[in-house]
Amino acid sequence: MDEYKVLLERIIENREITTVYQPIASLKDGTVIGYEALSRGPKDSLLERPDMLFEAASKYGCVWDLEALCRTKALESLSGKKAEKTLVFINVDPSVMKDEKFKSGFTKEVLMKYNINPESIIFEVTEKTAIEDYKIFKKTLENYVRQGYKIAIDDTGSGHSGLSMLANVYPNYVKIDMELVRNVDKDVLKQTLLRAFVDFSHASGIKIIAEGIETVNELNTLIDIGVQYGQGYFLQRPSANLLDINKWAYESIIRRNIANNKLSSSAGTSLPIGEIARCDATIHPQAPGKDVYDLFHNTNIQGLPVVEEGRVCGLIMKTSFFSHLATQYGMAVFMNRPIKLLMDKQPLVVDYNTPISQVAGIAMSRKEDNLYDYIIVSRDNCYYGIITVKSLLDKINQIELNRARNLNPLTQLPGNKMIIGKMQEIIDSGMNFTAMYVDIDNFKAYNDTYGFANGDKVIKMVGAILEYVTMSIPDGNAFVGHIGGDDFIVIVPGLNYFNELAKRIIEEFDIKSRDYYNETDQRKGFVVLKDRRSSGVDRAYDLMSISIGAVAANGSSFRSPEEISEVLRKSKAKSKEIRGSSFFYMECL
Repeated sequence: MDEYKVLLERIIENREITTVYQPIASLKDGTVIGYEALSRGPKDSLLERPDMLFEAASKYGCVWDLEALCRTKALESLSGKKAEKTLVFINVDPSVMKDEKFKSGFTKEVLMKYNINPESIIFEVTEKTAIEDYKIFKKTLENYVRQGYKIAIDDTGSGHSGLSMLANVYPNYVKIDMELVRNVDKDVLKQTLLRAFVDFSHASGIKIIAEGIETVNELNTLIDIGVQYGQGYFLQRPSANLLDINKWAYESIIRRNIANNKLSSSAGTSLPIGEIARCDATIHPQAPGKDVYDLFHNTNIQGLPVVEEGRVCGLIMKTSFFSHLATQYGMAVFMNRPIKLLMDKQPLVVDYNTPISQVAGIAMSRKEDNLYDYIIVSRDNCYYGIITVKSLLDKINQIELNRARNLNPLTQLPGNKMIIGKMQEIIDSGMNFTAMYVDIDNFKAYNDTYGFANGDKVIKMVGAILEYVTMSIPDGNAFVGHIGGDDFIVIVPGLNYFNELAKRIIEEFDIKSRDYYNETDQRKGFVVLKDRRSSGVDRAYDLMSISIGAVAANGSSFRSPEEISEVLRKSKAKSKEIRGSSFFYMECL
């Protein structure tokens, strides 16, 4: 008999499966939000590896028995690990979810035996086989969601797992396949695909988890792109215990986020949403409707987060509650029944550290019926507070007003106060950066010849060029400021962008600036003005060009914004010694 078959039968009969848990962590603050339960065969055996184990099960028709054993062992292992408030991702093949045996293995009574709540379980749908009827499959999932379970789609971007799955299933999480994560720091196409997933996440409220993170460069790139969660050997290897991510990975996440936050050119809208949350009253899911009625009737609150042991279960809004009571038998049916029957089981829940700007986008993309529902804020996977849509919009308006006060009135670019603040942020972060001082040559001669109105048009044109060219910097991390007059500053992260940016700025300026001269001056290549310093003698001035003085440095090399400004001034002076458009580059590392 085939030794693989014999071994597999022995494993199933003797329950020789070991469960290990790999943490899934926030890529914002390094906190663990949950664990994926992974199964292993007997140590040092032919079927120790899970891929070999399930391949053999498929070959010999034992997939159901093996999956059932793995799930049971996962629940048994959790029962002694004080995991009541831990999210657990359990792999499930779609073909077995509709089976009555599967349903009976996840009843509330079975989970209570292991001291686990349905709200803690995320079914990680592994689409190893194509789903034949999405309509039936969707109904199956909806049945589990009504009971409090959550859904994740595994291996998105590989095999059968694609857009059809996303379009037909509304999961809580999407797990990006490790093939898209591998070497993502070196692959622009993969980065573009992941940005599309992140944009989709913001619009839909579905959270993204990147699988298979194995290097610090992959981690940093995922953070820069905006992926919310991650798992992989670089963060922590699977273990029989529920471990946090390792210290090096945690520190890498914190450092990268600090650096990114410091470089955000719209610092106000990157404010964590938790900073404006308020801690409102909550209600238990088993609380009767009459308790909710009393709270709504006797107070000014408009909604109640439904919370059990710190975990958000749902939300009941005042208007929704009273609309149910207003039905023919509403009062009789719902006043003495648990509020979980009426609550919204999928309210908008955002992490404390999510930027205000992202939350606004997600909140305003909700269905019209839910547009003004509370936004619930969680921290460390527990209820933290709520935000009303009004308070969110008020805060954004306040941020925008404050920002507008510090913009240059001509170009609407950040002015000197914001430029100094940006320089100070870079110094505080101690990160590598490149700063460029951009100045128009012979601008005064142009202004005197063509007038201030046309001069203003040239200044606005330069501001637009700088904004356009710096759009190539990943994740909008470029900062463009207007010092005043014909002087600008550009600050970008890292040390690798200067040559490309400087050449593109010069190319754009040299082409577009000629359009601001009449044909005669274009043909001559200069303008003639009276030189006030030489008793009114005619003097020829070249057409406008642009000088760029740059410094590549580490923020820790400077003690103040004034020191950065002085180095930039010297670099620009060197550039202006060269006739025509030019750039000069200094390093301070």
